[in-house]
Amino acid sequence: MLKSISYLFLLILPSHIIFSQSSTYTAYQSSFAYVTTCGSTQYYDIALLQCSSCPSNATQKSTDRTQCDCISNSYYYVINQGGGSLICSACPTGLVRSTDGFGCTADNSTCDTTLTTRVPTESALDGTANTGSSTSVSSQARLAQETCVTCVAGTWSDPDNQRCTPCAKVTPQTGVPSGTISCCSTSAIQDGMCLTYLSGILGTTISPTYLNTFDSPTLSLFFQQHLSAAVYLCRMNLNSTTTQTNNRTLLSNVTACQILANIAAMQFYYPVTNYAYYLYQQYIWGLTSIWNASFARPSIPFLQYPSTYYQEVNSASYNWIPVTFGQNNILQIKLAKYSPTGQYLGLFDAYDAYLLLCGGSYTDGKPSFTFGTHYKKICTIRADTLWSSTLYDTAFFDPYIVFTQSGTSRLLPTPVVIRNYQSDSSTAPNMNDDESTWVYHRRFFLIDRISGITQNKELRNIHYAKSIRLLNTLTSDTNYIQPPVIVVEYGELSISDLGKNAVVQITFETEYRMNLDAHIRSIWIAIGVLCGLSLILAVIETMIWYSRAGKQVIDLGTIGKFFLYVINAVGTIFFIVMAGVSLWWLIFYKRQDALYLVIPTSIQQASFTVLVVVAFVLKSLDILQLIIRQASVDIFFIDWEKPKSGNLNTVSAWRSYFVANEFSEIQTFRRINVTLQLIFVLLLLKVINLENVATIQPEVNLFPSSSDYQPDYNGILRVGIAFSMWLAVALIQYLVYILFYQRRVEDKIINFIDLCSVSNISVFILMDNLYGYYIHGRSPHGLADVNMKDMMLNLNREDNQMIGKRGLQPNSDEQIFIVRVDRAFRLQYETLLQSYQNRILSRLTKKGEEHESEILLASYRNLNEFLCAFMSQSLPIYSYTVRHRYFLEKILNIEFGLRTTPDANGYTESTFFIDVDRNFTKILFCGYENSLFIWNTATFLFIDYFASNYVLAAIITYLLNLIAEKLRYFSCQNFMDISAQKTNTYIALGILAGLGVLIALVQTWKWFLRSGREITDISTISKFVFYIFGSVGSAILLVTAGVSIYLLFYKSEYEKNFSGEDFVSFESLLKIFLVVSFIFKTLDIIHLIFRQARIDIFFMDWEKSKTGISNNVAVWRTYFVANEFNEIQTSRRINVTFQMFFVLFFLKVIQLENISCAQSGYILFQSAANCTEYNQSFRTGIGFVTLLGTAIVQYLAYVLFYQRLIADRIVNFIDLCSVSNISVFILDENQHGYYIHGRSPHGATNVNIKEILMNLYREENQMIGTRGLQANSNEQVFIMKMNRNFRKQYDMLFRNYNNYVGPRKSREDTERYTDMLLQSYQNLNGFLCAFIDHSIASHKYFVRNRYFVERIFDYEFQTQAHIQSDNTVDNFLYIDNERSFTKIFFYGEERSLFLWNAATFLLVDAIAQNYVLAAAITYTLNAIFVSIRDSFGRRNLSRKTLIPRNFLI
Repeated sequence: MLKSISYLFLLILPSHIIFSQSSTYTAYQSSFAYVTTCGSTQYYDIALLQCSSCPSNATQKSTDRTQCDCISNSYYYVINQGGGSLICSACPTGLVRSTDGFGCTADNSTCDTTLTTRVPTESALDGTANTGSSTSVSSQARLAQETCVTCVAGTWSDPDNQRCTPCAKVTPQTGVPSGTISCCSTSAIQDGMCLTYLSGILGTTISPTYLNTFDSPTLSLFFQQHLSAAVYLCRMNLNSTTTQTNNRTLLSNVTACQILANIAAMQFYYPVTNYAYYLYQQYIWGLTSIWNASFARPSIPFLQYPSTYYQEVNSASYNWIPVTFGQNNILQIKLAKYSPTGQYLGLFDAYDAYLLLCGGSYTDGKPSFTFGTHYKKICTIRADTLWSSTLYDTAFFDPYIVFTQSGTSRLLPTPVVIRNYQSDSSTAPNMNDDESTWVYHRRFFLIDRISGITQNKELRNIHYAKSIRLLNTLTSDTNYIQPPVIVVEYGELSISDLGKNAVVQITFETEYRMNLDAHIRSIWIAIGVLCGLSLILAVIETMIWYSRAGKQVIDLGTIGKFFLYVINAVGTIFFIVMAGVSLWWLIFYKRQDALYLVIPTSIQQASFTVLVVVAFVLKSLDILQLIIRQASVDIFFIDWEKPKSGNLNTVSAWRSYFVANEFSEIQTFRRINVTLQLIFVLLLLKVINLENVATIQPEVNLFPSSSDYQPDYNGILRVGIAFSMWLAVALIQYLVYILFYQRRVEDKIINFIDLCSVSNISVFILMDNLYGYYIHGRSPHGLADVNMKDMMLNLNREDNQMIGKRGLQPNSDEQIFIVRVDRAFRLQYETLLQSYQNRILSRLTKKGEEHESEILLASYRNLNEFLCAFMSQSLPIYSYTVRHRYFLEKILNIEFGLRTTPDANGYTESTFFIDVDRNFTKILFCGYENSLFIWNTATFLFIDYFASNYVLAAIITYLLNLIAEKLRYFSCQNFMDISAQKTNTYIALGILAGLGVLIALVQTWKWFLRSGREITDISTISKFVFYIFGSVGSAILLVTAGVSIYLLFYKSEYEKNFSGEDFVSFESLLKIFLVVSFIFKTLDIIHLIFRQARIDIFFMDWEKSKTGISNNVAVWRTYFVANEFNEIQTSRRINVTFQMFFVLFFLKVIQLENISCAQSGYILFQSAANCTEYNQSFRTGIGFVTLLGTAIVQYLAYVLFYQRLIADRIVNFIDLCSVSNISVFILDENQHGYYIHGRSPHGATNVNIKEILMNLYREENQMIGTRGLQANSNEQVFIMKMNRNFRKQYDMLFRNYNNYVGPRKSREDTERYTDMLLQSYQNLNGFLCAFIDHSIASHKYFVRNRYFVERIFDYEFQTQAHIQSDNTVDNFLYIDNERSFTKIFFYGEERSLFLWNAATFLLVDAIAQNYVLAAAITYTLNAIFVSIRDSFGRRNLSRKTLIPRNFLI
């Protein structure tokens, strides 16, 4: 339809409509043959790089293949504008073409050169040949030969003084000009041409903009000299007749079109009226009445791709480059090079064109253009060198990709993305990460030392390509590639940078990417399926544990066990998928011939990052619970030795001590030695250089020379090669141990069992109430407490089979058994064990009393004799059977066929399963080799993934493994020993407090950078101290609560473990912890309130006055937004009042408080007579669990229900900002803050109710633009990182404004000071609005998403997109998808407030043992602090805005 619009109507269309005409141009989709020579009747088109036919009567010029010439000198030039822009006409018979070519003559003549108006002429004013019929000079006689004449009025001598030319025909064009003929004045001549009569060809008069695009634009001398002439000469004679002829005659000036394209490139294709690109698009490219829109346009450079380009190359039908590339292929990029004045300089390889500006160091193009190799090179150049060196000339490039199809080399245009490009609405779409919003161009330059030359011929500024990225995208289905995209970002240098020894950083990189959505989806499908199976496995394991623990109801312990099994299974699944994905990527990426797989981008790699993090975290939790589980087993060493002479005290204790010591030593024994593992892995990775397999290139070069390019490493590939090496070394270690060391050197497990038999000591272990292991160590010699000689004789008898076997059963060697005891045995064992352990606790408090030692020894003997009698089957009521486990029992690790129902005598029976698979090692580290191997590997891979340093990963893995071993070793005595528990508490507190200090250090570092400080001062130290209060206070509270909850799990052993002076001392320690945590968290909340109540805040009003008087804009919208802002300052997702009521409901009504009774068992509903005393540790544990549970329920109910179905106060406030046309600008630190974009898409919001309703209706029905800061975007909330220059300007304006906010009421001349206040407000408002609108060149900003790691650490690492002359960085706005801006409210500090509320509640209850009083005081303190925060926040809001405090209700 647009093709039918007349040319005159096109002239009045808006530019963005005209520019869209190129959307039907499709020639860029088709490749063309790569030619270097053309036929004799063709010329080489420097715009199309193709052979085009010369016009009629013309052939290729012998001295220049890019030009056509008349076939002989019997033809003269009617028009000759270069290339194929040529019209040849025959001379009359007997005449030949004149010297200049534009006429015919019989001979050559010369004239008196002293008279500039006398020229040799061969034609009349109308162009016909002289006939010689008259000799009148005044009448320009027609002479049949060349003669000297004087040019008369209406004519002038052309620039070469070859002839008299009618002034209307100075610039050749088809057709006769109308109007009076008059000659050009000097001012009308540009580029040696008279443009007086060319303005008519545009249909209008143009006023080109000669400004360059530097931060401080100036008039460019080059633009003034060439822009107008380039437009007119390129457009000249461009009409439907001349462009559509069969021989493709084009009567426009070829170099003029190239100059116009060069100027457009130097102005970054700025599409605003009268800039070069606008003129090019408006008067040349966008003429649909002239061009066949889909075909190539001869001699006219193609500058911008249509807006549909991104969709075209990503469509399923894409096949523009129907060839595949192998890993050793060179990606051939050719650059068509043009001089600033439009001359075609040739076609060059990209790497030979010195794309990097780093001179001779970049002449080898193989690494950077080897297909599939991710290349990155950074160099620094002195600014003075860029400014003046002849090494860097200004030239312009059009890129093409070269590929071979059917034996023929073909060229296809490739796009260029100028990051500095700004649209006509002053937005910067090419700065976004969303490539679908990019604007793609064709021409770029490396350095511009032309546009910065001013009228006084002084070079004031230059542009240079500071960053070039070559993006190569593979299609996911056909294995083709899309046209490579060259992304260029330009830096700027000004004359003030000279002589300062300033350096600039230049970057060139090549990237390869593809759509990996299917791969990522497959990963998560695998995780989903496997996690589903892992849940089933966790249920089965919980059922097995439930049976072995003798549980009869599903209680809290059962649920806790289920979650622990889920953590183990899911962590293993994530690890397996992580390892599998990394190995798959490593193998297929490195072994591909034709490239079909690339390394994921940082965004695509986020899923893999999740795998690494989750696997490490879950497996670390799994190992922690493994240590706790193994360290809390019941173990007893049964001594079979009989006393000599009937004296019980004659039995030596050293045998038991020896066995116990050896058992302690093998608790952390493993078949895979971690130290040896790390050494060999580092040897393979760092010495044999297998680390180089992880480079981002398909080929492998383990030992690159100093001249070879070394690509960067990729995290996935590093994980893959590290895992494969770790697995290989572990397998070798395991096999060497099993096949050689265990057989030929020593088997520590067998040696321990032998030691038991030699020492006459058996080991009885119960991991759960009804499940455990038994190592039969009864000596076949009867006695083991003998001298050296007897011992040697005993061993000799065994070697010669002169004595019975060691097994539990007669004539049997089976010594290891899985034990499944019945409840009757467990009850009797528990009674004896409790008596024995109570005596141990009593002994600890009365170490000097011999009587207590005697009683303790008697208790030990009772338990020992009971177990000896049981093993000897001397107790009929406690019998057992011995059998092998069935195959299915082995596979599922479960016991079937147990006799749990009483027999005729009312007895049940225990079962001993012969443990040929050494399952008893599950009480040792070696029994969980797989879990420990996965954890060690996950640790190593996790550290290296984020640090890219195998040595550091090895060190941290070693240290963490050492800590785990020490924890396991030191807890082996008895985990419920109170003195040991106190030690473990200190250890946990030390670790968490250390982490807290580290967190405080990181927080201080973030604050230091965000506040723009340069030295460590008192404020920095104070901040560090307050952050320590917060993090260490949290650590102390969590340790106290964790220990209390842990003790709660062992409440069934109350009488056995929770008595004596040590436990009283331990409880006092926990109270001290609660006091300290409450003080620290209170100081933390005070610091939080102080920090939130001091933010800088400003409400930006976008509303424009209807009358043009700024004071006519209503203030109520601002008041309304400010009032709502004030209301949400203390809003929280966890309602403390609601929480306290529910906590009291569970503790006092459901009677969870009774769980804290100072007795064994968990009985909720019992009378006061049965619970006469509460244990404070239990009260703290159950209190914290209840607080945490109600908080989680409240939080989930708010997030999943209330926030979605009823009201989200944060979203509602953002909506209010948009509806009211008010943005909120917040600075919580000097160079850090938040921005809520509230600019209404309707423009005006100060309207009546009807208009507001209509506006909302239009938005709901998508009849108007979006609310976001960027075009077609809904993002309204941003994190800001500002540079020093912006902060200085803001502070200056805010200071002027703030000076009038406070004292205005005390001034006598109230109205005058109010006017000054309003003016200051408007100045600040105008500055911020202009800044957000990108209207201030000196204060630019860029918008992007935060990277995954930035979101994790809540810090923005990459803050430099543009090096400015004053060494400052650009301002950044990061899209705040996580609502980080709520950190200025209580809403965003929910965790800190919850922990403070919990510390208050638990401390009050620890002092008063009254949950109701604790709830009342917690509520009261919370209300006081909320009131303080509300008051301070209101005062700050009123002081820094124009809203009176009494309006903030």
